[in-house]
Amino acid sequence: MTLWQKKISIQSDKDSLVFTVSVEDANPKRAQEIVNKITETYQKDLPKLVSNNKVIILEPANLPLEPTSPNIIINTMIAFVLGIIGNILLVSLIYLFRNVIEGESDLEELSLKFIGDIPLIK
Repeated sequence: MTLWQKKISIQSDKDSLVFTVSVEDANPKRAQEIVNKITETYQKDLPKLVSNNKVIILEPANLPLEPTSPNIIINTMIAFVLGIIGNILLVSLIYLFRNVIEGESDLEELSLKFIGDIPLIK
């Protein structure tokens, strides 16, 4: 499947002869021009291919009032949830794999003897 085949979508109902043509593109004006060119070509060429068929464009392509993607609210919520899960996993892994002796209790768990402290000099 080429890039343009992924961007262009032509849909119709099962028992209807009405087709809906849509194009996803970063430039809405270009998407509108592509849809209009597809429908004009279809309107011009179909009567030559199939006899007794007349093609009528019900509604020309119009520019969208707002972008269809990306959905900022959903993307923000997904990033928030993944950020929380990632932080919990990171902290858990750091705690699980830490190998630092922090006091006498850690030595007792390892069955080692405590010899003495090194004082903190300021």
